[in-house]
Amino acid sequence: MLTIIFMVNPTVVFILTLFKGESTRPDMLEKFSLVIGLSAILIWYVFKESSGVVPIIIAIFADFCALIPTLRFVFTSPNEEQPLAWILFFLGFLIALFAIEHHNIESTLLPAYMAIGSFFVMFPLVRYRIKMKIPIKNWII
Repeated sequence: MLTIIFMVNPTVVFILTLFKGESTRPDMLEKFSLVIGLSAILIWYVFKESSGVVPIIIAIFADFCALIPTLRFVFTSPNEEQPLAWILFFLGFLIALFAIEHHNIESTLLPAYMAIGSFFVMFPLVRYRIKMKIPIKNWII
């Protein structure tokens, strides 16, 4: 179920971005990420009933395709994204790692990836605000 949630959320964000985002055309990296990500989702659908790490790895790969343009955006324009949500995502996934009762590759891989991915998005946003001495109260809105 967690894997499905992690795949649905980026999809919803993508769809909302199409209708509410800037009206710029996607570049090659975004098109490539979209095609590979959608392909990975289709492959995941075939393997979703399988046990083991294969569906998890496919889901992570699909999410990583969405993460690449996001990372480029936050590294090139850290002033345009607020860090609070990413800080909370990182902390939530970090706590989820400690909440796992039976650590194995299947139960640990997805929360670990999500913690690492959200950290890499959060880091340039926080670093920029610290460097520019932006008060914490302005990190929210």
